[in-house]
Amino acid sequence: MAGTNRDIEVARAFHDRTAHSPASVRSSGHALDWAVKPLPFKIYPDLPEVLLPTAVDPLPGDALTALAGPAPASAGPLTLGTLAAVLFFSAGLTRTKSYPGGEAMRFRAAPSTGALYQTEVYVVAGAVEGLGAGVYHFSPGDFRLRRLREGDYRAALADLAAEPELARRPATLVLSAIYWRNTWKYQARAYRHLFWDSGTMLANVLAAAGLLGLAPRILAGFVDADLGRLRRWTTPPSASCTRRRCSTRRRRSAPGGGADPCPRGPRAGRQSRCRRRGRWPGGASVRRSSAAGRRGSSRTSR
Repeated sequence: MAGTNRDIEVARAFHDRTAHSPASVRSSGHALDWAVKPLPFKIYPDLPEVLLPTAVDPLPGDALTALAGPAPASAGPLTLGTLAAVLFFSAGLTRTKSYPGGEAMRFRAAPSTGALYQTEVYVVAGAVEGLGAGVYHFSPGDFRLRRLREGDYRAALADLAAEPELARRPATLVLSAIYWRNTWKYQARAYRHLFWDSGTMLANVLAAAGLLGLAPRILAGFVDADLGRLRRWTTPPSASCTRRRCSTRRRRSAPGGGADPCPRGPRAGRQSRCRRRGRWPGGASVRRSSAAGRRGSSRTSR
């Protein structure tokens, strides 16, 4: 059951338990099992896909300009090309380095602990020129969007976040994380990395979208489980920006009654070679204590 996001003792205990020290580093018996290293990309093999424009222009400003403040808000519509630019400079592949033997390292716009890149990006679009309304997963590997849901879900997203403005925004980016990609190497400490890495990506989003005049804004409070269902999360365990694991086992009524607006959908393709994933002490409890379990708590948790 979700907590009130005020159980700070749980977070403090987790912080203390996973803090590094000279002794903890030397005494750790954890070894990497390369045979089950997680795959670097989430794969939806059978969903409709949208090719994003690859001719992405440089941003109209440098890092210092972005830090100084966003550009004036644009009065024009949000186009697929502009959305592609935000995705590329926030989470796209920037270059590939090949090593002897054929192994390749794919670098991304936002760095990640251990180059494991557990942060995933979804797009809830409703008024993007050149893109149909729907919920999409962004695939940096082939620079495409894959449609998880068809239709305008901005109002549903606004309700889950207790933020009416989202229903009027042309599109919203939603970040999630696949735990196993990071716990494979860092065990329980990976929970910290979910926030470090998503924060780095969000900084890129603010800089890129701000320079493009999109007036970006970050929201970190929403009903975790319902938002997970909106994006049809399935195995492996993934989580919202507040990092709560989501379940699709129970169907709930729509806000105010009626049919469920987010029925269960198809599974993603296999994400990992591992059949058994470790459960690290403290991770589940800190997720539960920080997750918003009802719409009223979404706003108060910010």
